[in-house]
Amino acid sequence: MANFELAKNNLEGILNTQLNAARQTQAVWEWFNALYRIISSVRFGGTVNIYGAKQLSAGTNVVETVAVRLFGVLVDNSMAAEDALVQVSNVAATPGTTDVLGAYWAPRSAITPYVIPEGTTFSSRLEVFSTLATNAGLEAGTASTTQPTVVLVYTK
Repeated sequence: MANFELAKNNLEGILNTQLNAARQTQAVWEWFNALYRIISSVRFGGTVNIYGAKQLSAGTNVVETVAVRLFGVLVDNSMAAEDALVQVSNVAATPGTTDVLGAYWAPRSAITPYVIPEGTTFSSRLEVFSTLATNAGLEAGTASTTQPTVVLVYTK
């Protein structure tokens, strides 16, 4: 069984101090509560890890180079004029050409939480990147003008 208690204080600290308070809603704390219930269930094992809160750099950002199971994605998109897509990949990614295992819409000027109840399994690595949320931006792998800040919760 994965022990969420070990990561709980760190995640609470991130939510309280490293995200823009003006963009936070009750959904952020419901995300936290849902992750607690899901990861603490007896169905999942491994050590709970947190990536973030980190502002993504242009291109790809390597999170892990081992197998992981992703349960939660939280995206803080500070850009007022541009929606973004935060994408996760199981291979060394090239935005716009690499198949992804998940794409999470990040509306402008908002914090958006995503919970994956069964987790998404990454067999060899976890990379994350952000592209402009338009058809042309997705196809070309165009990086967001202002990269969003992300928090990923996963087990390994």
